[in-house]
Amino acid sequence: MRDVKEIEPEAWDQLSAGHPFSSHRWYTFGQAVLADTPSTYLVLTSGGEPVARAALWLKHREWLPITSTIVRYTADKLIQRWPLLSCETPLVSFSGLILPDSPLWVKALELITQKVTELAKESHALCSLFGYIQPAELNDSAWPKNYTSVSYEDEETVLPIQWPDYNEYFMSLAHSTRRNIRLHGKKADELGITLLVNENVTALEEAISLIGNVESHHGVGHRPWTRNLLQNSGMVDFRWISAWMDDRLVGCCSLLADGPACTATLLGLDYSFSNWIFVYYQLIYRLVRCAIEQGYEKLYGGGGAYELKRRLHFQKLPDDCMMVSPTSTLAGWFVRNSSHLLGSSVSEQANEDAARI
Repeated sequence: MRDVKEIEPEAWDQLSAGHPFSSHRWYTFGQAVLADTPSTYLVLTSGGEPVARAALWLKHREWLPITSTIVRYTADKLIQRWPLLSCETPLVSFSGLILPDSPLWVKALELITQKVTELAKESHALCSLFGYIQPAELNDSAWPKNYTSVSYEDEETVLPIQWPDYNEYFMSLAHSTRRNIRLHGKKADELGITLLVNENVTALEEAISLIGNVESHHGVGHRPWTRNLLQNSGMVDFRWISAWMDDRLVGCCSLLADGPACTATLLGLDYSFSNWIFVYYQLIYRLVRCAIEQGYEKLYGGGGAYELKRRLHFQKLPDDCMMVSPTSTLAGWFVRNSSHLLGSSVSEQANEDAARI
């Protein structure tokens, strides 16, 4: 199937239960945002009921968090010529693979990986990959031998929300953290920084510019779908947090939600403002307050600034890995030689079934 709308929402959501950002509504949103990225959905059934699923995206553009400009440019050119066939949840760092409990787990994985390998070759893809596989879900021996595990360190975080309101959350923080939040708020008031929370995006062009500032500041390239996400944000639960000095936008971020989970994304900052760090603090604090007040159970906070987030009760998530099957000798070389750029290590699993482009 090429379109999530071909699948009944009830059947889709039944299989999605317990998986963040996997609802029919979220995938409909994801398709709208990634309109230029063809999707394919593989659904396995048993006794007429869906038991396993893989959501695939054929990507000619990909946001690669690689700090080397030369390597990122080379990777971009390769992907433009030979796309990636990637199994993932759209727009968030979660797997697009849902497997049943044993004893069907191994058979479902076998059938899905076999079909994905075929689709990758038919699409002349550089490789097929299953992203964001959790350590608990990884069983190298069950994967076909043409798949190689690529592990990498990251700082993805989550805040499990256990407090009935923001005041109880605030009082649960360490005394020094509460003091800093008060001091940061006082400084923001002195600087004339005002925060607004809206259900739609304000000052779109200025916001896109500030988001690009943060991506350039960290040297990780630019997300190709930023504009589409902001323009389609009304399709899901969404809060837009913006920071202003009079009529000047100096910071922004988004809070996107699906069911009980929400995620912070698209941070934007005006680095020409010398006190931008206080804008950043206020955005982070308001994100947490907003997530608690909206009644969400988990706030996924992305990577970076881990010490600040740790003091705010965020927890580090286990490092992910990818399962990658190159479709050619060139692709195999790329996987072996570029993985260290993500802080990764490649397993020694054989890759004897690679075909040439």
